[in-house]
Amino acid sequence: MMGGWSQVPSDDFTSDRIQSASKFAVKHLEKSGGGALTSLDLQYDNFKITSVEQQVVAGMNYKFVIEIPGRECLKHEATVYDRFGDLSVTASESSPCE
Repeated sequence: MMGGWSQVPSDDFTSDRIQSASKFAVKHLEKSGGGALTSLDLQYDNFKITSVEQQVVAGMNYKFVIEIPGRECLKHEATVYDRFGDLSVTASESSPCE
């Protein structure tokens, strides 16, 4: 459905498109400072996608909830816009894991 958000099944979290967009979100977090995190905390292969929603637009939006372990666990919520392979983060917020 065009315009509406839909849940991505957890079986699809390992797909190339989801992995590419989620790694892009984690790299964006590192570049933006990530609060108390340092690059040592951001192990790109060491994060867990807890949920993904997608929205069909002129391309695709992905709304992620990602947990990043480190000295302090961080829950990162990010929206990544994929315009036919050109990725950008349009929203990003971090908080401690629950």
